[in-house]
Amino acid sequence: MTHKEIHTFTIEHKIVFFYLIFRVFAVSIYPSILDIKADSYLFDLVFLYFFLIANFHPYKFLNLRFNVKNYTEKFLIITIFFVIFSTFYINIENNLNIQAIGRVTIYLFQFYILYFFLAKELNDDKNLFEKFLNGILIFCTISSIFSLLSLHFGYNSEGRKFVSSVGFFLSPNTTSFVYTFAFPILSYKYLIRKISLLPFILLLVLFLYCLLFTYSRAGFVGCLTTILILTFFHSKRYFIITLALLIITTSSLFLDILLLKSDSSLSRSLLTLTAVGLITHDVNTLLWGYGTSYATKIFEDQKSLYGNFELNVSTPHNFILLFILQYGIITLLPFLFFLINLIFRGIRIRSIINDDQRKKGIELSVSIILGLIAQNLFEDVFVMPEFPVMPLVLVFLGYLYYNLVKKSTKNLKLFKTSYG
Repeated sequence: MTHKEIHTFTIEHKIVFFYLIFRVFAVSIYPSILDIKADSYLFDLVFLYFFLIANFHPYKFLNLRFNVKNYTEKFLIITIFFVIFSTFYINIENNLNIQAIGRVTIYLFQFYILYFFLAKELNDDKNLFEKFLNGILIFCTISSIFSLLSLHFGYNSEGRKFVSSVGFFLSPNTTSFVYTFAFPILSYKYLIRKISLLPFILLLVLFLYCLLFTYSRAGFVGCLTTILILTFFHSKRYFIITLALLIITTSSLFLDILLLKSDSSLSRSLLTLTAVGLITHDVNTLLWGYGTSYATKIFEDQKSLYGNFELNVSTPHNFILLFILQYGIITLLPFLFFLINLIFRGIRIRSIINDDQRKKGIELSVSIILGLIAQNLFEDVFVMPEFPVMPLVLVFLGYLYYNLVKKSTKNLKLFKTSYG
């Protein structure tokens, strides 16, 4: 469906949007009511079943092919292969279980329905892209209003007043991810004149207030990074100011962790020490990790040996360390090359695109992806399919990818017209 407006959502769109809503719901404060666990993949498989039924057309699978001459596709294919190889060949003894099979299946499912299917739909239809962003912005606004009300009038399950902004989530660190999406999408809407100045300022103040009361410096780093990228494209003066704020915030966070100025800093340092110790246990764990499910199990079992006795903590709170812990440094390298190649190619084609709205869509995607990468240097949900951050990252990565494909196809047609 190219260059046409969508006035009604197809059944495939509805399934994918409901899936994204479910992923948000699964990590909110409400799943305990229905006894839903975020890492339960049964619901994902149900969505996959209905999506495949609704979207099954043999010609789509026959026409789904990669341009293996393109480095982006090469790095993606190699990464997915190494994830499967690490889990079900190198570490098969400890990963031949429902959780490992479920997680790898969901990786593939999310890449297909989000990176390929939904991203292409959004790229082909501006109206659908705007509706998608509207949905995210509406959720961010409702979550912020809920945060504001609970912060000033709410009480937690122990009868104590909330002292931080949590919104629909259990942790303010989780809530801070809302604003890594909210700020760039709000700015994008203002830049393309979909939002006037007054609602822009009101929402900006609301988001900023709620972000500050998450007390999440990782969230501050993520949001400042998104703003840094957007100001780089539009205002060098504000870029310098944002860069200074980002350096101060990031430096204070790193120093706090290194100097162990707080209990949380000591905890994070011990989590990092645990991950490094497990990764460097031998050559095999360094190169191939422990597999998708056993990595978190052994991390939780071994962290007490490094002095960390926190309950319900099974990851190192750094997405690079978690990825190496699961799949090894051999798998990390093509994954990072995939991200870097896609982002830099997206920035390059932005300068040669004439469509202002599409150009700003690329800026938005780059800012969100880089903001989340920066934030996940202190968190790790960037590579965890059970959290809504990874599914949304895949959508914006796919949006960049299909802009590259569209531009390459257009250039090829021009070349053939001129010289064919």
